[in-house]
Amino acid sequence: QSTGLPNSARINRQDSIKNLEKQMAIKRLNVLMTDKHINYRTISVRLAQEQIGLALTNMTTDSDIVYLKFLFVNGSKLDYVIDFAEFIYRDPVSNKDLKGAYDKKNVYMITQSDINQIDAKKEQFIGYAIPRYALSKRGELQFILREKTGSRVIELLIPFSEILTARSINQ
Repeated sequence: QSTGLPNSARINRQDSIKNLEKQMAIKRLNVLMTDKHINYRTISVRLAQEQIGLALTNMTTDSDIVYLKFLFVNGSKLDYVIDFAEFIYRDPVSNKDLKGAYDKKNVYMITQSDINQIDAKKEQFIGYAIPRYALSKRGELQFILREKTGSRVIELLIPFSEILTARSINQ
């Protein structure tokens, strides 16, 4: 065999390592979802006209992954069916000519909780695990939650400084 081409054993080993990493992320997210403590009370957003709200309640990190737990409050008379969740790391551009512009990096989640609907007049915790990236202190993580069959979109900004100071699983 050529040394430049991976053999089947090497491919299988890489797949099993990725599978193991995902299983660990799922377990760590489940631990976070069962934690009763609320560590963040100030990072929240509310759409008064839609009677829905979203708040970051807990966050932990390890060396590669950020685990986020949100409380979704649906005060409306309609169920909120989640179409998809989107994460974007945003870093302010240092160019003074582009004031207010951001460098953006889309982030694809590693795993999520099994919640895909928040019933009317109910509250539900939802959780996500995403890769961790380095940003400046003025950077932020943008979380966007879109409704499947409606026009309700809720967006929450998490300062990167909060991610840096989040409790680490490794500690």
